Order: sequence, then C-alpha cells, then structure tokens
Amino acid sequence: MPDSFFELAMTNAMSLYQQASLKKAIEYGEKALNIAEKAGDITNFLRALEMLMGLYFETGDDEQVLDAAQTIINASLVVLDDDASNILGQSFLCSAYTGIGRVARKQLDFEKAREYLLQRYNVTYNWLYKPSDSIRPLSLKKFLHASSCEHLCEMFIFLNDKDNSMIYSQEYANLTTELVKEDAESVQYQLLYIMAFYCLGKSYYLADKLDEAMHNLTVALSASTAMGQGLPNSFEFAGTHLVILETLGEFSEKQQDYEKALGYYNEQFIITKKFHLINKFNVDTTFNHGNAACKLADINIKLDKLDDALPYLQQIEEIFTVLTADPNAGLSHFHELYYGYATFIDYYQKKGDWTLALKYANKTVHTLEKMVEMVENDPNFRPRYTRLLRQYLNKAAKICETMDDKPMARKFEARANAVK
Repeated sequence: MPDSFFELAMTNAMSLYQQASLKKAIEYGEKALNIAEKAGDITNFLRALEMLMGLYFETGDDEQVLDAAQTIINASLVVLDDDASNILGQSFLCSAYTGIGRVARKQLDFEKAREYLLQRYNVTYNWLYKPSDSIRPLSLKKFLHASSCEHLCEMFIFLNDKDNSMIYSQEYANLTTELVKEDAESVQYQLLYIMAFYCLGKSYYLADKLDEAMHNLTVALSASTAMGQGLPNSFEFAGTHLVILETLGEFSEKQQDYEKALGYYNEQFIITKKFHLINKFNVDTTFNHGNAACKLADINIKLDKLDDALPYLQQIEEIFTVLTADPNAGLSHFHELYYGYATFIDYYQKKGDWTLALKYANKTVHTLEKMVEMVENDPNFRPRYTRLLRQYLNKAAKICETMDDKPMARKFEARANAVK
C-alpha cells in the first residue's frame, strides 16, 4: 500500500508541475519523499528527491537544490559502494551533477558548472560508447547522453561560445534524430529532438551562418508546433516552444523583417499570458510574460506604432512590480528589467516627453549598476554590462542636453567616464 501512495504522490506532483502549480507540486513531491523514507525504500527516496531537486530549481531556491543534490550524491555512493555497476545509482549521481552544474551556471560560476556538467557527460559517454556496458538498453543510453549534451549546449550558448556549442549541438541533434526514428510517439524523445535543433540553430546563429540557423530553427518550430497540439497545458513544453519563438523573432529582426518578428512575438505573448494568469506569483512565468511584452513593445516602437506599444508597456510596469519584489531574482531577471526600462526610454523619446524619458533612463542606469555589482568578478559578463552602463549614462546625458539641463548632463557624462 505505501508504494501505491508513493506513486500517486509522484504522479500528482508531475501533473501539478505541468500545470505550472509549483508550490502544490513540491507539496506532493515532499509527501512522496516522506513515504519512501518511512518505508526505507532508497530507490523511491532517490526518485522523489531527484524530482524535488528539479522543482526547487524552478522556484529559484538554490540552497534546497544543492542540499537535495548532495543528499542524492551521498545516497547514490552508498548504493554504488555495494554494486559499482548499479544502473540507478549511476543515473541518480548524474542527476545530482546536473543540479549542481545548473545552480553554478545560474550563479555565474562557469568553471564549476563546466566541471559538474562534464562529469555527467563523461559518465553517459562511457555508457553509450563503451562496449563493455551491455546492461542498459541502447535507446536509454542515447537518451541519457543526449540530456548531457543538452546541458552543455545551453551553457555554451549562454556564454556565446560558438565553437563548443556547435560541437555538442551536433552530437545532440544526431542522437535525438536516431531516438525519434526509433520511437516517434515518445514525448521525452520529441522534447529532446526539439531542443536539440533549437540549440543547433542557435549555434549557427552565433556563428553568423544565418541560412543554417533558420533551417534548424524552423525544424524545431515545426516539431514543437505539432507536439503542442497534444500538450496544450504543459508548462515544460511551453518553455521549449517559447525560446524557439523568441529566437526566430530576434532572427527576423536581425534581417529587418519586422512584420515576421511581430508574428513570432505575438505567439510568444499569447502563450506566456496564459501561464502567467495560471500562476501570477511565480517568478519564471512572470519573467517570461514580461519578456514577451517587452519584445512586442520594442518592435512596435521601432515600427512607430506607439499606440500599439502602449498596452504592452503598461503590462510591463505591472510585471516589474513582481520581479523587483522577488528575493530569488537572478541576473536574467534584472536583464529583463533593464531591457524593459530601456524600452520606455525609446517610447517617451519618440513621444517627445523628455521628463519621462529621463525618469526611465535613471531606472535603467540603476538596474545596470546592480547588474555590474552582480558580475563584479566575472570576466565573461562584467565587460558587457559595464559597456551598457556607460552607454545609458551617456544616453541620460543626451536627454538632459535636449532638456537644456547642461549641469545634469555633465554629471551623467562624468559618471560614464568613471565606469571601469
């Protein structure tokens, strides 16, 4: 009976997660964990903890993720001490490496992220390519190694490392193509396939190979659109679909095809609005919706459709209230604040309202100063954000010049020159 209660709690947790009800999902995950612990079932205990680690990551609670990961490592090593070839023990160990690597990446500790994600990659590589391992089914080994490739791809894309992202993206795409051929009905295989071609498209985009980028992103979008018809309320699936739409929108903007970009961003906005209404106080659904609103406001301003931009700007203000109040807001969330405030500057400049343009220039500068503090010791990001900070301090100075406030303009210029 306890085992059936455990499975029910696990099923409820995953169902609630797919509906973007993270708090409830965690409650059921913790119920499952308690049931397994009381029963002394180490396998079910690790299954529940593995799921909870992923849910904690979604809430932004890094400490709980790291605690769960360390507990998984300790328990897995006990299992492996009895049987070094134990499949489940090695699989759970890989999950823990992933959890630590993802938190390290989020905290901008890329050396640590690379260390743990490569540890996972090396384990699954050996499973797949060492002929001595005949225990695991080949499809399972491909699936697990494809997941290892995904985590590395995401990190290298984030770092704009086009060479490494291309290497792992190509391996990722090859593996998932084989998996989908073997079982076209598998939802897990389809999700990996979609993400693989997104990563490959993004890698070509970073390498400035735009035709190849568009081809692979279109493959990802077609597969994602088809899959979405069967998963209309899946939060996990929606996240994958959104990054594809956003990238295609940015790609279209780069080619100055603004109407096409508008279409992609509109679809992105509709999806994020749906999940934001389901879970208004979740930082990630809020962030995604704010991002979509920023994209639509920005592109309408570029097209001089100021009346069309206004409703999106109003939504951005509401969303920013949630983001600024969240203690778990990370660099990406502050980046969204900067982008949103900068969009307001462009809007009010075009409206000729220089007082409000200056107000949002100040907000942009304040946000960028916080971001520079966050990346103080990071050589990958500090130059990027100090450059942006100087840019917007000088922009504020020009707005002051337009308002004929030369003393204030000189103050902004001095602050820009002082940024190192």
